[in-house]
Amino acid sequence: MNEPTGQKIKNHSWIWTIIIVIAGVFISQSFLSGCLTSTSLAREITLKVSGVSYEYGFFKATAIATNTGDADIFSPSITLQVWDSENKVKLAETTSWPAGTLFKNFEPGESAAAEFIVSVPGGPSQVKYKFLCDDARLKVTKP
Repeated sequence: MNEPTGQKIKNHSWIWTIIIVIAGVFISQSFLSGCLTSTSLAREITLKVSGVSYEYGFFKATAIATNTGDADIFSPSITLQVWDSENKVKLAETTSWPAGTLFKNFEPGESAAAEFIVSVPGGPSQVKYKFLCDDARLKVTKP
């Protein structure tokens, strides 16, 4: 009489083991397929500087920004920093947005003009400049 009860418990434990293994395989497959198929989209802006000038204490740069990534970039801001000729002292900084992108998506493949004008204190004879972007990787092409 004890044997059938033991046999019954043993069969139930095998059933539960099989159910747990199948559930584990299903859960791990779902997790792994989600990890393998989800890729992060690259956010990249290429800034082609078309002109720079420095006259009467004002630095001006014009450029064309293109979203060369494969993801939308919401309201991308690009910062221009102006430095002394030895790159030791930051003289000025300004931020601009490509035309039409303020509080809007900058879609992949889209291009827009950007303009930067900033007063440089002291009017040094020579300056250096660089562009930065916190919203995406930035590639800059200078003239």
